[in-house]
Amino acid sequence: MYSEALIISLLALGINAQSQVNAVAKDGLERPPASLAALASTATHITANPNTTSLDAKYKAHGKQYWGTCGDQGTLSQTACANVVKADFGALTPENSMKWDATEASQGSFTFTGADYLVNFATTNNKLIRGHNLVWHSQLPSWVSAISDKTKLTSVIQNHATTLVTRYKGKIAKWDVVNEMFNEDGTVRSSVFSNVLGTTFVDIAFKAARAADPSAKLYINDYNLDSVNSKLNGLVTLVTQKINAGVPIDGIGTQAHLSAGQTSGFLAALQKLASSPVTEVAVTELDIVNAASADYLAISNDCLQVLKCVGVTVWGVSDKDSWRSSSNPLLFDASFNPKPAYTALINSL
Repeated sequence: MYSEALIISLLALGINAQSQVNAVAKDGLERPPASLAALASTATHITANPNTTSLDAKYKAHGKQYWGTCGDQGTLSQTACANVVKADFGALTPENSMKWDATEASQGSFTFTGADYLVNFATTNNKLIRGHNLVWHSQLPSWVSAISDKTKLTSVIQNHATTLVTRYKGKIAKWDVVNEMFNEDGTVRSSVFSNVLGTTFVDIAFKAARAADPSAKLYINDYNLDSVNSKLNGLVTLVTQKINAGVPIDGIGTQAHLSAGQTSGFLAALQKLASSPVTEVAVTELDIVNAASADYLAISNDCLQVLKCVGVTVWGVSDKDSWRSSSNPLLFDASFNPKPAYTALINSL
């Protein structure tokens, strides 16, 4: 059904080609055979983890691209944290170092110290990188928030996106281009970007990113997409409209900052996101209050059931470094010991 060369190329990437075929029947989503060739074309961004017992390697063996985490210099410079990342995770997302306030605090004056540290760590250790993020209403310098002229804001967005994406061209596989642009009722959030430009700020940002690195996968990312709700439906509607109008949106990221037991609607939500014209979806910032094994297993299995779901990123390594540290939401405790949810995931895969 598929050429021997194609399957071999997929296996060389750590991708089980047959699992991709089986997944089509499992999730009921139609996808032409050519999609496997498209997966093979991402070879430059997918690296095999030599540790075949790692969480990342086990997830790849089920046809996914990675199981990742987030970090920055403050965490990655901790030996214990770095060792866990090297051993168990296949992808890295910068937690803060690529956000606007960290990279362009003053107009036209860019700082990449933190971002470079993460990229160098990831490339040295053969980790896929998810860039995060280019356009977001939060952690935004006041000079951007003060802009009221359409032409100026368009130029500022273009310059910011172009500068970041160009700097890491060929190194960052996927970018969260637009982050958290929706209200809970599915309407567009009020921000300097939407207030001045309407939703055309989405077009501007994605087109600039695509021009800067045509090979990078470009995402829209948001939270509370954990069930089929008004916010998710509003996002899918806009993404569909934008793609049909030629805006180069490749993927949708669902952050998945979850409460304990909040997983029952996740599969249906992920399937709804995947029903849009994007080529991939991903769980981008997963953490779960109390980190119950059943909750982590549910999210892992949901991604496995949706062919377009390319991977899972947990939002941190150790509970002590989590933005929700009091909730103990991650897979490793404060001493970097694996928790029951980690063991359950390993055993399930």
